[in-house]
Amino acid sequence: MPTNLTGSDINDTYDQLLHVSDGPAASEKVVFGGTGVATALSVGTGSASVDNIKFDGNVVSATNSNGSLVLTPNGTGEVHLLGKFGYASGGGTVTQASNKTTAVTLNAKSGAVTMNNAALADDATAAFTLTNSFIAATDVLIVNVASVGTAGGYQLTVGAVAAGSCSISVMNVSGGALSQAIVLNFVVIKGVTS
Repeated sequence: MPTNLTGSDINDTYDQLLHVSDGPAASEKVVFGGTGVATALSVGTGSASVDNIKFDGNVVSATNSNGSLVLTPNGTGEVHLLGKFGYASGGGTVTQASNKTTAVTLNAKSGAVTMNNAALADDATAAFTLTNSFIAATDVLIVNVASVGTAGGYQLTVGAVAAGSCSISVMNVSGGALSQAIVLNFVVIKGVTS
């Protein structure tokens, strides 16, 4: 094997070597085997791609239309996430009209619902429908009170999760009637049953 490959061409005798025509550039180029067969690997000076997965700095992304990223550990292995976890975009806000049982529509993966400030008696529950195209029947919704005048004054439950909607119930546990525009944060977590 030669100690350097400074020549202009890599000969077919080096069939186990990988190469990029004219070397890497800012735009990714296909990596070829020594015999000229294209591989699934593309490299640039700042990124690399294998099939439909691109690695660019701290970002791993799918390059095909509507592509998913699937992390599959081997055997009993686990996937561990360190640091923050959640949606970086795709959120939204909506304000409830009329009263605390008025349905709202917010087609977002996460967001905030500002409830109407109608009175809610002690031990009373107000339920409303959240219509959201991101919700599937197998999903899990996490809802919490983001801001309110009376800390610990409300309990929340989520039910009737179906394709495109769920029901959110708010119960007043403060010991007295409250008339507050409660802000609820929610997030949709995708789930499956098989």
